[in-house]
Amino acid sequence: MDKRIFAVIAIAIAALTLGAMLGSGVGHVSVTETPTFSGDLLVAVESESGTVTYEVKNLVVTIGKTRVKDYLRVGTAAADDPVDYISLSNDVTPLITWTQLPTEIAADGLTRAQGTVTNVDEVEFTVSHKFTCTGTGVAVQCSGLQWAASGDSNLWAAATFTATTLNNGDNITITWTVTHN
Repeated sequence: MDKRIFAVIAIAIAALTLGAMLGSGVGHVSVTETPTFSGDLLVAVESESGTVTYEVKNLVVTIGKTRVKDYLRVGTAAADDPVDYISLSNDVTPLITWTQLPTEIAADGLTRAQGTVTNVDEVEFTVSHKFTCTGTGVAVQCSGLQWAASGDSNLWAAATFTATTLNNGDNITITWTVTHN
């Protein structure tokens, strides 16, 4: 082998090794990415007095995070049970330990419903549903995103918004935007 080629290769290897050692401080380079799921909740309330909208951030609860981990780890039923059900309640502040909305509304046209799922791009999708209230004076200020039509232990995320009182004929449209960063 030509001595010049050998010298260039040796210098390149030494430079790369030195650069890696200096860059990390311990002799190796590490690249880490920490994926997260986050989202926004858009609430639109339509009543005789007009339309009011709220935008808030959500809280992915522990069982929601566990569901993602289990699906990625072993491919559990997560693919068969999409996170596309929307629930409503008058609960105040979501807790990371929730497995359902504690006082989920199951009447007055506001019962948990399957939303319409729309892919936005490679890392984001929305789930939306328009509820029409059939009761009078129904207080609402919390929404949940779930992977089952009913029951407990299927809450993926929850969010609160400005307290709203719905009357017969009022609409509330809930749109969850889920983003994988």
